[in-house]
Amino acid sequence: MPDYRAIEDAGVTMLSLLEDRMGRDPGDPESPEKPITDAQIALVSPGEVTETTRGNEDPIRLSLYLYRVEPSEGLANQPTRQIDATTVRDAPLALDCYYLLTAYPGEGTQDPSTNRHQQHRVLGRAMQVLRDEAVIREGDLSGTLRSPLHVSPVAQPMAEVLDIWNTFEDRPYQPSVAYLVSPVEIDPAEDREVDRVLERQTHYRVRDHVAERAAENGSGDDGDGDD
Repeated sequence: MPDYRAIEDAGVTMLSLLEDRMGRDPGDPESPEKPITDAQIALVSPGEVTETTRGNEDPIRLSLYLYRVEPSEGLANQPTRQIDATTVRDAPLALDCYYLLTAYPGEGTQDPSTNRHQQHRVLGRAMQVLRDEAVIREGDLSGTLRSPLHVSPVAQPMAEVLDIWNTFEDRPYQPSVAYLVSPVEIDPAEDREVDRVLERQTHYRVRDHVAERAAENGSGDDGDGDD
């Protein structure tokens, strides 16, 4: 049952998916066996990818950053579920999670152009992975997640992307793509007890149409009689 860790589990699921699938391109036999290592993929913001982390033995080459979470409008009014005669479970809180996928230049050569080529290759391969795995099903879900996750790119206006980047001081912009992951569901902590219906009473009112018509006729008499 998805609990409050569902948002964390969604991020871990996305990270694990990229780590598992970022191998060589099956359509390109000459592509490298692994364009980047698992250690070079991180669930961090671009602001945390500093020169220090870039200078490590395995510098971060691909980051996934959760920058917005909001209720999923299409699933806002789901019905409660009857567990037994006296217990119901409220619908889960369904969320839309927005991630920023960012690639960083390689550092394997002294040629900036080559390093940028590697950056673009990594970003393209990551987007290909997320395109191929547009629906993440139970076998690939982490933690408490049970419902499939739908992954789709978001046509984010450049101004909004730059607004996000402007929150990271002194960080040069790197090619980025926004993704929507939904629905990330959080179940209520407890089920609700409800009163059991023990007896139902139904009352009927029988109308006497003959008496009603007689009363109507009597009320219509003007009261004039014989002198």
